[in-house]
Amino acid sequence: MDLTAERDAIRLTVILLRCLGGRSQRQVEKITGVDQRRWSRYELGQITPRRSTRERIAQSLGVSPARLDQLLAVLVQICEESRANRARTAPPADLESSESDPREALRKAALEVAAEIAESLEPLMLDSLADLEAAIKTPSLP
Repeated sequence: MDLTAERDAIRLTVILLRCLGGRSQRQVEKITGVDQRRWSRYELGQITPRRSTRERIAQSLGVSPARLDQLLAVLVQICEESRANRARTAPPADLESSESDPREALRKAALEVAAEIAESLEPLMLDSLADLEAAIKTPSLP
């Protein structure tokens, strides 16, 4: 397993857990007990929370450890695929250095990862919606 991909996946998981609940970092601090500055460092990828901390955060936000493991596994694969794809399609070094705004490069990279995540999750979401629709159409037994 690519350690950089795992680190990126953990960072994305922390962001996703917070955003799924529509919470600010300050709100998450109150729920999880993780200081807002530390949370910010998690999201920026400056530090990585330990597994026990990730599990405590996930449970505080209503996500089981098993689901957390599944999410991380999917995000690691996406990050590995994304990194491999970028390596295959990377522009020549002279073009890369011509980017004047590093924030724009970061924004582009974030959009690429978001598109890849959405694309990879689409079949799972469609299956879940189909299951939900079937459950709604099936009359429940008394």
